[in-house]
Amino acid sequence: ELFGAPWIDGRRLAAALNDAEIPGLRFVPITFTPTVRHFKDMECQGVYIIVTDRDALDPVPAGLRVAWTLKHLFGDAYDLDTVNNLMKDDAVMQAIKADAWPDDIAAVWQDELEDFKSRRAKYLIYE
Repeated sequence: ELFGAPWIDGRRLAAALNDAEIPGLRFVPITFTPTVRHFKDMECQGVYIIVTDRDALDPVPAGLRVAWTLKHLFGDAYDLDTVNNLMKDDAVMQAIKADAWPDDIAAVWQDELEDFKSRRAKYLIYE
């Protein structure tokens, strides 16, 4: 997967994300010029995301780490509210905006997750 924007320093972002040691992912800095949609015909930097171990990858914490890193490195240039279209969780968004550490943000939804797991248990036919 490819991710970038004109305001991103690709080397800096790749280094920060690789330093975070997100299980199952590796990040390579890139420069590209989109031909469609956002940033059309503008030179962008970013990262190419490589899945190195799909069994180790946990997409939600990985996505939170990427969003947190973008906010932390590039501040207001990164429109964090666009991530809320994917998350749809105001408490998580507030935690990211408050600069909570990514590993601590998962605690925001743990009670709801445990409640969901207990409710779904009676419907599972396999363990």
